[in-house]
Amino acid sequence: MKKNSAKGLSDDADCSYEKIDFQSVKNRVVEKIETATVERVPFSHVFVKGIFSERVYACVLRHLANKDTEENLTYAPMANWPGRNSIPLIDKFGKVKAKEPSFWGHLSRALGSDEVKSAYVRKFGATMERRFGGVKVERVLQNVRLNHRLDLTRDTSGYSIPPHTDTNEKAVSILYYLAFPETSNTSVGTRMYASKNKRDDGIRYPPVEVLQRRLKISITILRKWRASHSYQT
Repeated sequence: MKKNSAKGLSDDADCSYEKIDFQSVKNRVVEKIETATVERVPFSHVFVKGIFSERVYACVLRHLANKDTEENLTYAPMANWPGRNSIPLIDKFGKVKAKEPSFWGHLSRALGSDEVKSAYVRKFGATMERRFGGVKVERVLQNVRLNHRLDLTRDTSGYSIPPHTDTNEKAVSILYYLAFPETSNTSVGTRMYASKNKRDDGIRYPPVEVLQRRLKISITILRKWRASHSYQT
């Protein structure tokens, strides 16, 4: 019988997809998004702690670490980004690519649900309305096709990415950092920069003296793994 150091899970059956209430996973994610505070500097963003319960998070890590899981995850190098490897869980058309039935298939459907999408879009309603020409966010949700995309990426030694803006195809970008508490490098994180060209998301912010902000992520930083989630128009 195997013992998992993360919260003492006792055997692999504890983390099989049949043992996880993915409806509760989805509900928790939505609640965390809805109660998160939007930071306005240098642009609208939220930082959410504990988006998964401790048990679900431990199971996520188990399925990342265990090469013998039913998914048999295989990473492919990403073109033009040496050191970054990726597995598509939901493609840009909103189709779940993860093997089903499986832990990753069910988790992908939870994170890629309409309820989660709506929560993110409403959270950034002011920015979304400006982007779509003043159209109210509820009409955006009703009339604009926003497809889910979800990738599981692994960054290996030597990988780096310079400051950049995301493609205009993305309406919202979400990063779920997946960290192993005992082994992950918690000295790294996400950096956000103010534009030298004064580009912004159209929302009036208070004056800013510090042009760089570093987000120090405690239990959600990982040197190797992350899930990249976006909604594309």
